[in-house]
Amino acid sequence: MLAAPHNTSLALLLLLTAAAAVWDLRTGLIPDRLVLGALALGLLLRGVLEPLVHGESALRALAGFLAGALACAVVPLVLYLAHGLGGGDLKLLAAVGAIAGPLCGAEAQVYAFSLGSLFAFGYLAYRGVLLQTLASSAALLVPVAALRAGRTRAEPRRPRLQFRFGPAIFAGALATAALHWRLT
Repeated sequence: MLAAPHNTSLALLLLLTAAAAVWDLRTGLIPDRLVLGALALGLLLRGVLEPLVHGESALRALAGFLAGALACAVVPLVLYLAHGLGGGDLKLLAAVGAIAGPLCGAEAQVYAFSLGSLFAFGYLAYRGVLLQTLASSAALLVPVAALRAGRTRAEPRRPRLQFRFGPAIFAGALATAALHWRLT
């Protein structure tokens, strides 16, 4: 069984996702230097410091780091390849898994996607395009049916609005940290 993250890892996770959320809201981008720097700190923290302080196996901690990054990159990678998620979001979610471990990273990811969906519905309703977007999304299923029937595929329309996902990732990390923070 892979170890759960310690409070130091959860604190790093919150700092990373908070900074990424602010940066994403201001610029629409999550910079590589932020994510890669956090990954380096996470590797040092999870692979070296936590094993020394808490008496864990360094190999086990590193396995959790790598397993978390890989496990939390799968769904975002699929969404990225389908143009449904940005590259910064993909790297940030992989870093969340690396720092929090595979189980807590996946938990944070589920919270992020759930909360992001709610945020997106509210945002689209606020912009007055919720029904239009839902209709366009339903139209994406038509090309799949046409392919099965042997007809050519029409190019789907690209969405006109972009949604900043960084704040939802922060909210997911915050929910996960609140549930796993150790008071002793």
